[in-house]
Amino acid sequence: MADIAEVLGTDRRVRTQVVLARLAEFNPREYEDWTFSDLRAALAAHGVEPVKSDGVKVVRADDITRSLTHRHQHGGEDDGEEAGT
Repeated sequence: MADIAEVLGTDRRVRTQVVLARLAEFNPREYEDWTFSDLRAALAAHGVEPVKSDGVKVVRADDITRSLTHRHQHGGEDDGEEAGT
């Protein structure tokens, strides 16, 4: 999730295709072969799902921030330790 938050930057919401491209650029070894299904599964593991905005699927920064905050407050693992989180 921390990697996703990183690639979202200051954008409030980003198209899933763009998130995938940014992840691949951010860490090609880890994310280069990711598909929408991989992204969706990684998000779902943290209770987040892409939503439609103007007819396209997006990832909302607020959802990612909320998930990271919840995980931190409840003693979750460091987000950098698991691939795809």
